[in-house]
Amino acid sequence: MSQHLSTESQQFAQRLRTVMQAAGLPLSPTLVAHQFNLLYWGEGVTVHAARNWLNGISLPKPDKLRVLAHWLQVKPQDLLFGLDPKPAIMGVEEPSVHEALSLADEFMLERYRELSYEYQRMVKELVAALHLMMLQDKSVVRSNVPYASGTPHATGLASSDRQTE
Repeated sequence: MSQHLSTESQQFAQRLRTVMQAAGLPLSPTLVAHQFNLLYWGEGVTVHAARNWLNGISLPKPDKLRVLAHWLQVKPQDLLFGLDPKPAIMGVEEPSVHEALSLADEFMLERYRELSYEYQRMVKELVAALHLMMLQDKSVVRSNVPYASGTPHATGLASSDRQTE
């Protein structure tokens, strides 16, 4: 491991620990792994990987960094590079993900958070499967759209049905 990566990961770990302490969270790799895995849709992380983040041994990949930052309610770049000393331009900040949620969505999320870890994983898997089905349905619909091939026969009209100009 290069000295640069080692220093970078140690600085990241210090910022991660600081943010967690500021949020009143214990510096527990088990907590980090558990909370991360509840939010991440891909393959979760192990307690060992979370320990490596907290101890400055390794850095999370970008997709995992975004989830970690979302959980801790900070910007990913703040975890990676430190807090930006410049104030937001004219008070404009990135909108929170939760601002776009309806009241019904907020209620559903509250109920989801009350579920056990196992049930939360089932919900994630169900949503992922439904999303995949939706994408497959869209691709089937697109392949059956008239004019898809760009030929007159794709319209379903015989040559005698087309008007001449």
